[in-house]
Amino acid sequence: MILNLLGSWTIGDEVVRQVIPQLIGLKTVTKNGVKFAGETLNKCSKLSLLVLAQFQIENCLRSLARDINICVYNLGFYKVAQKLLVELGIKRDRLEILNTPALLRNSLHKNGIHTGYGGKNTLFVIDGVKYEFLDGKRVQCATWEHTAHALEASINILDELFHTNKVLALPDPIIDQYVWELIGESDVDRER
Repeated sequence: MILNLLGSWTIGDEVVRQVIPQLIGLKTVTKNGVKFAGETLNKCSKLSLLVLAQFQIENCLRSLARDINICVYNLGFYKVAQKLLVELGIKRDRLEILNTPALLRNSLHKNGIHTGYGGKNTLFVIDGVKYEFLDGKRVQCATWEHTAHALEASINILDELFHTNKVLALPDPIIDQYVWELIGESDVDRER
């Protein structure tokens, strides 16, 4: 939608070119105003992708844990992922991969500043790409490229989880409450 909006701004007729700046909050079109609006749209889009994708990954891990009877109630993302990976016999380095987008997301709590667990710095290298989180410092590895790469690597770990014997042996599909409600399934239809 944002790309369509910006594309229409550049190729639309005069009325469209006048309306779009108003839609994105520009009272007057200046070079600095357009730059600021573009940077803001870019930042918000990237952060939205990161947050929404990370929430879905966490929801997936919690659903898997629930269905293979691992209690993760009141645990944070890291502990949920850790318990699930141990239960499924997945290598420990996969936890670092899953935790990378979570660290990117967590830096949002402090306006882009990383707060290390116990004041520690964290460094991950995923497929040759470096992710460095320095305690008390602005996160430098939150570009579009880093964000997309970290999310793709996490999705690859989910694929690995889905292909473990314990998950493949589940008799029923893994239920996502939101999806079932979205498609209109009743509680009766979902009973096992």
